[in-house]
Amino acid sequence: MSAAHTRSGAALAPRAAATSGGWASLQGSRAPIDITGLPDSALDSCRVRAEWLALAGALVVLVAALAAVLILRFQPAELGVAGFAAVWLADIALRLLVLSRQVGGAVEITAVQFDDLYPVVEELRERFDLPSVRVFVSAEDDLPTGAYGLWPPYSIRFHSLVLASLNAEEFRYLLGREMGAIRLGHPRLAFIFGGESPGFANALQWILLPRQLIFSWWYRSQELSRDRAGLLACRSVRVAVTTLVKLNVRPLGARVSMDAVEPQVQEIAHGRRRWGEGLATIGLRRPLLMRRIRCLVEWAGPPEPAPASSAD
Repeated sequence: MSAAHTRSGAALAPRAAATSGGWASLQGSRAPIDITGLPDSALDSCRVRAEWLALAGALVVLVAALAAVLILRFQPAELGVAGFAAVWLADIALRLLVLSRQVGGAVEITAVQFDDLYPVVEELRERFDLPSVRVFVSAEDDLPTGAYGLWPPYSIRFHSLVLASLNAEEFRYLLGREMGAIRLGHPRLAFIFGGESPGFANALQWILLPRQLIFSWWYRSQELSRDRAGLLACRSVRVAVTTLVKLNVRPLGARVSMDAVEPQVQEIAHGRRRWGEGLATIGLRRPLLMRRIRCLVEWAGPPEPAPASSAD
């Protein structure tokens, strides 16, 4: 090896160590799990502990608010509750139309089309022990991505621009999130308690804003559980974090370095930024990007080193 290469390697070593140490400092008090050794049957352990607590808390708040209105017998509030309940039921009914909308307006991933993606669909369906799942691709913006369904066949829909920016391993992470959601029961609960509604129901969402505020902690907890399921699917913290970054800055994801966002993750993990980030997410359906990355690193440890570039 030449002296120039030796000096270059010596110069890069401290930087790599610092980066690794930075990620490592984000680990929680518990030892991280070994994601490479976690069996697929342990998918249920991907559910964050706060998920059921958040749902129970939301239900308590909802029941308390409705009870207060009925006890006080304030007529305008009673009318508002009646309208709120009617719109909630309408939102549930519209969710039943999602699969028909996907079949009619999207293209399904099958063995004869998107043949590079279909093996991943079948692999994860088998690994996560799921019944029939249909995966669709479309460019529609008024139909949210993600998993839907009360019973088989469940459906998952992705935006075509998203898939175009991902490689096979990143697609495995993204698909694992949604198949994990099906296994964890998220689509069934979403029919009742809401979440991301079909685009053609968006006109009703301002009326359901109280529901979003009440259940927002639960929605965010579900997203963190899905992130873990996606990590189990791809078994690489680096792939999971890279995919999250790409999804949040598309179409410029290729210009973002995963390791370069580590200082931001550190910043929101401590001090005033942490409190500010917590307050900023009140009412949001999804956690902010840096929190999602931090939660993955706390659960499964720092990202693996970047693959060595091939020799010239």
